[in-house]
Amino acid sequence: PPHTQLGHLTLEDYQIWSVKSALANEFLNLLFQVSHIVLGLRPATPEEEGLIIR
Repeated sequence: PPHTQLGHLTLEDYQIWSVKSALANEFLNLLFQVSHIVLGLRPATPEEEGLIIR
């Protein structure tokens, strides 16, 4: 895959990987949960609350 001059992935490569990767989606779910807990945000729905406290 193409890389930058420093050997890093391009944003396009990351985007393609993140669409195909379950790890990227799990990371977003974890970030969502931690953000709600740390910032004290209220869930929009009971279903969302269930995802946060699981």
